[in-house]
Order: sequence, then C-alpha cells, then structure tokens
Amino acid sequence: MSVTDGGRTVLAPPPLDAAGDVNVLLSDLGLGILREEQAGSFAGRNDNWFGPTSTGAAVFVKRMNGRDMPGRIARMTAFDRAFAIARAHLTPSWDTPRLLGLRPTHGLAAFALLEGAESLADLAPEGVLPVDLCRRTGRALAEVHMLPWPDAPPTPQDAPVAPVMRFLDFLSEKTWQTSSAAELELWSLLQHDAALADGLRALPRGGGSGLVPCHGDLRLDQFLLHEDRLHLTDWEEFRLAEPELDLGSLVGEFVHRAVRCLTDAVDDDLADDPHAAHAAIMARGRLALTRIRPGVAALMAAYRSQRGPVDTARIAARAGWHLFDRILAGARHANRLHPLDRAQAGIGRAMILAPQRSSGAIGLTEAH
Repeated sequence: MSVTDGGRTVLAPPPLDAAGDVNVLLSDLGLGILREEQAGSFAGRNDNWFGPTSTGAAVFVKRMNGRDMPGRIARMTAFDRAFAIARAHLTPSWDTPRLLGLRPTHGLAAFALLEGAESLADLAPEGVLPVDLCRRTGRALAEVHMLPWPDAPPTPQDAPVAPVMRFLDFLSEKTWQTSSAAELELWSLLQHDAALADGLRALPRGGGSGLVPCHGDLRLDQFLLHEDRLHLTDWEEFRLAEPELDLGSLVGEFVHRAVRCLTDAVDDDLADDPHAAHAAIMARGRLALTRIRPGVAALMAAYRSQRGPVDTARIAARAGWHLFDRILAGARHANRLHPLDRAQAGIGRAMILAPQRSSGAIGLTEAH
C-alpha cells in the first residue's frame, strides 16, 4: 500500500489477466491497453484500475457489481446527459471526471483520470474544511439540485433501502451467521431502542421540499479538488429525491469525521470501560462539533444563496441516519463496536429524535 501525492490511498489493482474486459473496453475506445506495471487502484467498494495506457492516456476504470448493476449504469448515464445539457446553457462552478465510455454488459465505466486530485475527505480528516471550500461545496451541491431531468427517471420509489434499515425488526438466520460481532452488537442496539427504530422508519416519509435531481450517495471522498476546481464523482445513485437527502449525507460526513478524530480521548485505561470511555468522548465531542460549525454554516449559506430555504430539521435527521450508515460500514470487519462507534450512535440518535435541537449544535441554524 502507498499514498499518492494527492493523499489518496492507493492499492495494488486487481489482476488484469482475470479482468481482460478492462483492456477490451479501452481498446474499443482507441485508448490502447492499461500499462499493468504502472497501474494502481483506489480504495473503494468497486474494483477499479487507474494509470497510463499504451497510447499515453491517463484513465480510471471501475467495475460495478451486483443485481442492480444495469440500474446503476442507467443512472450514471442519465447524470451524464443532464450535466451535458446544463453545460450547454450554463457555466457550472464544479465539474465531473469525463466519461470516456462504457461496457454495460460487464459493468465497466472508463473515465479521464484526474491526476494528483485531492479528496475533501483527505483535506478534512477531522471534519474541518477551510470555509471557502465549504462555500464552494455548498454552491456546487445547489447546482446539482438544479440540473435538468432530461429523461425517464429511476423514480423515488426505486431508491435503495439503506443498510441500517434492513434489520430493525429481526435478523434472518443467514444474516446472523454471516454478520460480524460488531454488526450483531449494532443490530441489538437498534432493535432494543424502540424510539430510535421508529424514528429511522419514519425518516423516509414526510419531507415537504419536493423532489430534485440528487447525487443519492454523497460522501466527502467523492468531492475531488483538481487544479483548484471541484469535481464530484460516483453518480450511480443519481435520482429524484428530496434535497435534504444529499445535504444530510454531506453534513453527516462532517459530524462523522469530527467524532472519528477523537481516538486520543480513549486511552488504554478507558478502552475496556465503555461507560468511562463514552463520557470522555462525549466531553471532547462537544468541542469537536463546535469546530465544524463555521464550515457547515458557510456550506448552508452558499447553498441557500443558490436555491433558497430547505428544511434544516430534516437535514439534521438525515445526517443522523448517515452516522448509523457509517457505523455499519465500519462494523463489517470488526470484532466489537469501538467506544467511538457508541458515541457516534448517541449523537446520531439525538439528531434523529430531536433534529430541531441538534441543528444549532452542528451549524445548520444559530445555536441557542
């Protein structure tokens, strides 16, 4: 494992001899074949390859898997058409890596590589971004929500069920057998908290902001800064949804990263005492949330300046939802929930059940 100049984690790529369709796609596009000895792979959910080809092109190729692979490709291409229409009439403040071509039957998509790009996740390891970057991010997201919707949608009804919602009532035998100990711990926590489970179930309903084109799966690592221009990537969940979905995910990312930086609050003496560790983390957590507040406020002000008001309580609740999704993602390979997971769950619970009160604490509204 190594790290690029841009700070993004690079891994050895999946062997190309077992993925010959990657070079078939590149050859069909007139780009030659990937130089395997110079290729790398970014950490992520999808198999991917990046590097120079035999013709000198710099490319990034990813392979989407799963039963919904055709739908993911359809949503990606719907975004590509919407963005092309927008660029023909406007000058967006942001960009996206250029889609070079697809091999839909194999779930492959090839893009122009943004060499040396830095992700906002790397620029905000503790959830704190420069205020100017927060403003640019808020404006970019507002412009996403104003994209045209040019063709038949994946409708809101086809939105995927968030992982945290799947087992609020019970676990199947297969799920129980294949879950990690940390996942089972989280499911137990959720299933024994009736108020939280009800709050999670109610969250997809009740929004009054209307539907707009949304990214649908937003995280800070999908914003890339390349030559001082923001680029937004990974459009496989592009769909019509309430704007608070994206805003909540983005604000939730700031909170998540602020909490995860508190590892030094749990020393060796506290690691095996959950109650003492939780108290120490929560005391430090209030200060961490104070630090992210100016950036969140700047992001929201820039967003509102482009699109107008949104429901800050629903953004806070959606951010709480995002915190649980992030806990679940980390629990898949863990033996137990870390004290930071439990602290994050407590913050997420408060944001879901008391979103108006939480809004000020994270910069969505003025704190009282």
